[in-house]
Amino acid sequence: MALSVSRAMSKGIVMTVPVLDELRPLQIAVSRLNPLSRHHYHHHTPFDLLPNCASADSVSPADSVYTLEMCMTGLDREKASVFFKEQTGSAAEMTVNSGIRKILPNSEICDLDFEPCGYSMNSVEGPVVSTIHITP
Repeated sequence: MALSVSRAMSKGIVMTVPVLDELRPLQIAVSRLNPLSRHHYHHHTPFDLLPNCASADSVSPADSVYTLEMCMTGLDREKASVFFKEQTGSAAEMTVNSGIRKILPNSEICDLDFEPCGYSMNSVEGPVVSTIHITP
């Protein structure tokens, strides 16, 4: 199944979601970001597998690693323009103008911009690590 997921992911989110929908046991939820918006996200999580794991009782939530991965397509061109070099001069400006700086306001950020568009950042704030990649 991992090969199927890997092949689907290489074809984009449109191909990945149906493959993930076939995996069981997974908890799957579809939510809207705003009730008036056409945008929504699919949340796939294997958390219902944890009670069956031999070591689940020895893992506390504080010791756990949580990962959130998002793939967004069809973004509003005006809002996405902040990640174009001709609109925003530097990676530091992209970090601030996009609102990314507000996610972990006290974090140490290493950010890069790409020509003609694109952005990448890694940040650390205490035990929290964040990575964002914006590609055309």
